[in-house]
Amino acid sequence: MSNSVPSSFCRVVGLASETGKKRNGSAARAKLQQTTDARHPVCVDGFPGPMSIKPINIEVFPENSRVFSVGIGRQSILDKDCNAVLVDNNVTSSRSCISGGAARSRGSVEAMKKFVQIHGQQRQPARAFNRVACGEDDVCLAEPLNTAFQKVVKRFPKENGGDKKIMVKFDSHTISEDQFETKKSDKCGPQRYEAVKHGSYQIYPCALKQYLDAHEVRYADVSGKQKVTTFRHEIYLDYGVEEAIMYAKHAAALGESDRLYPAVLAAVDPQAFWSAMLWYEAFIETLQELNLSVDLVDAWKGLEKGRTSSKQLFAAASTMFDFGPELEKGPEVNWGVTKSKDLHVRIATDFAICAFEAIHLAAVENDVDLSEVNWLTLEYYKGHEIDNYLQGKAKFNQMIMEEKETNGGDIDTE
Repeated sequence: MSNSVPSSFCRVVGLASETGKKRNGSAARAKLQQTTDARHPVCVDGFPGPMSIKPINIEVFPENSRVFSVGIGRQSILDKDCNAVLVDNNVTSSRSCISGGAARSRGSVEAMKKFVQIHGQQRQPARAFNRVACGEDDVCLAEPLNTAFQKVVKRFPKENGGDKKIMVKFDSHTISEDQFETKKSDKCGPQRYEAVKHGSYQIYPCALKQYLDAHEVRYADVSGKQKVTTFRHEIYLDYGVEEAIMYAKHAAALGESDRLYPAVLAAVDPQAFWSAMLWYEAFIETLQELNLSVDLVDAWKGLEKGRTSSKQLFAAASTMFDFGPELEKGPEVNWGVTKSKDLHVRIATDFAICAFEAIHLAAVENDVDLSEVNWLTLEYYKGHEIDNYLQGKAKFNQMIMEEKETNGGDIDTE
């Protein structure tokens, strides 16, 4: 089907198969064909896909729908408090301060309370409220959030065949799940997963003043499965170990633990995947406490080798520079960053440069042809010290490759 066919926001309803039932009520995007009897490819939020679905099972939302948006954020990674903001058609209608652990999940439910009085911005509450809107009974989140959730459910407007429809759509900070527009070779989910398996990934604080609350990831699939190895760059919001743990608990409470398999999570909810890797030990411990399948737990344990390799490569890369003791600190001690924005950016920039070199070492260890690589950095970084460093690195590698070709394989790098 042509990529020119427009996609529409929709909801999946009335699927009868075991696979389909799990998707009922979910927000989705469909690429609608002209004929009314044809199946349409549909990407369902939080599930691998796309699926091929009949028109009768696709409930399309009009473009002029009233939009309530929820934002859960904080000033920097040092802050414990989050702000939950509800926006009604681009106008802020409420703002709440959320303190303590798992503030992101709780902020979503708090904003939904405001919606009931007059939406969620985290994957699990969004999924739960969609199921409630479609009339499903006995929808639960994990405690302690479920108590507050059930109070909202009692007043939440359910759809009874009328013309008023409610859909909760999750959108990540900057990382999006793979869509049907994405070519198979460009899908990032498998590349994230392979990068973790091979230790060719690094997570560290964002080095931009406007995103002091964010984390960054550099990664490259060095498995040899890609025709051209791409060094990728992503920014995501991490809300701490409590939020990573609650994500798993909510998925289990909703009966949707299949999403928690690392290869699936890397594709359908990249933010949750990187958060799980950042808080790896606690995340696996939670999966075991929930008595989830041995296969699921073993799938995460299978990433331990790559995680250990990632740390070792970072330590090796750090010996190339004189960055100071901050690079020995990790998320448990806030990476060594301080409330000084300038010092935060300096430390984060050093992390970024060292992370890039660590992934470069991983590529060398896995015999990646460095003459056939694609170096990516986000647009935010154009002109930044990191961007200049990467451009210089790319030029240096190109010179090395040219010298190697000229000298028949002998290289003098002094």
